[in-house]
Amino acid sequence: MKEPGEYYDPQLDVRRHFTEEEVDTILLKELEEFELLADKIDETPLVYHGESIYNHPTQDIQLYPRVMGNVLGELSIMFDAPIIYLLDLRIPWLHQQNDFKPVANALNYL
Repeated sequence: MKEPGEYYDPQLDVRRHFTEEEVDTILLKELEEFELLADKIDETPLVYHGESIYNHPTQDIQLYPRVMGNVLGELSIMFDAPIIYLLDLRIPWLHQQNDFKPVANALNYL
């Protein structure tokens, strides 16, 4: 409900016309509820610490999670970084100029 018009009223259990004032009041209430429930996130700038390309030395997929856990721990210590992003592409997907419609729609949505 973003503008005046006919909508379902759950309190009266009927469809009826909502005025602009009613719509504004409902939107304001929803915004207040959203603000109360929204996560409070302190933004901190990310500092680039470097990069490393890792090639798994064995073809045994069962060892991969254990080896990757150790490698990520070592990278965290080496780069002195509490957070490590693992990218499978050189350009993060949010910065790609992607014309594949589902991806373009997702980027526009974000």
